[in-house]
Amino acid sequence: MRAMQPVGLSQEAFLAGSNTCSQEQGISPTPAQSTSPSDSKLALTVCMHPHPVCLPRGNPMENSRVQALPTSQGETPLPPCFYSTRIKVFWGLIFPVFPIEAVPLGVNEYSLHQYLVTELECVSSQANAVHTHKTELNQTIQELESTLKKKEEEIERLKQEIDNARELQAQRDSLTQKLQEVEIRNKDLEGQLSDLEQRLEKSQNEQEAFRNNLKTLLEILDGKIFELTELRDNLAKLIECS
Repeated sequence: MRAMQPVGLSQEAFLAGSNTCSQEQGISPTPAQSTSPSDSKLALTVCMHPHPVCLPRGNPMENSRVQALPTSQGETPLPPCFYSTRIKVFWGLIFPVFPIEAVPLGVNEYSLHQYLVTELECVSSQANAVHTHKTELNQTIQELESTLKKKEEEIERLKQEIDNARELQAQRDSLTQKLQEVEIRNKDLEGQLSDLEQRLEKSQNEQEAFRNNLKTLLEILDGKIFELTELRDNLAKLIECS
């Protein structure tokens, strides 16, 4: 079967990209192992598989037989480096977040291993950043929940104060009404007291007039008694003379 024309990055571009990502992660780039001309020729004809890889198990002869079988879509079989045990492990870890289409073409086992390690470190750093962001969000949520709880408690306290204020307002209204009733009653009592004072003053005036009249009458009686006394004396003298 005729091999398909490879599409994607060259091995040099892949190694350059791998070194760049390694420098971003603080990892010293490692040079790729040298490959034989046959390996380079095989690497140049690699075509990436578009779906998850089910790596076969068994003896190398069976693996070689599986590699030689073309896919139903006419794709080129996977290169031997994909059947390495450590590549299986790394690829199983990275595949859920890094599809196989993103792996550059024309790589050997060592380069692919270094590439997957670098990508795993990139993904790990991103996961750490996401975890840190999630932790910060959780902390912010906890702070907001705490603030919300305090606000709810403050609202409940304000509601209680409002209820107490309403009760105090009702008591104030009741006391105000009672005070108005007392004031009205006091006005009535003040009116009655004023009438009594007027009547007392009138009675005192009448008593004073009566005393004056009685005094005058006594003076008149004294005069009359004196006159009667003189008249008796005169009558007694007349009787003696006669």
